[in-house]
Amino acid sequence: MPVGTRVAGFVGGFDRDFGSYAEQLVVPAADLAVVPDGLDLVAASTVPLNGLAAAQIVDLLGDAPTDRNRLLVTGAAGAVGGTSPRSPPTAAGR
Repeated sequence: MPVGTRVAGFVGGFDRDFGSYAEQLVVPAADLAVVPDGLDLVAASTVPLNGLAAAQIVDLLGDAPTDRNRLLVTGAAGAVGGTSPRSPPTAAGR
């Protein structure tokens, strides 16, 4: 990834002596996503945590049932709920 590329990522864990409030931080490139042009960096910074929370919720629900049950996401206008419908439908239903 070239120096100066606009990225967003997530630094997990609470047992670290550094954090995501730093202006510069060294992390594996695999833990980052390129921020598209036109997307504000502040808005982009919310995506990794909200996406992780949504993915964990869907993962906790387990495999999709075979009887075509659906997952209803109420409050899909919020940060985590708004990301949940974008999670893979094969994870916990449609």
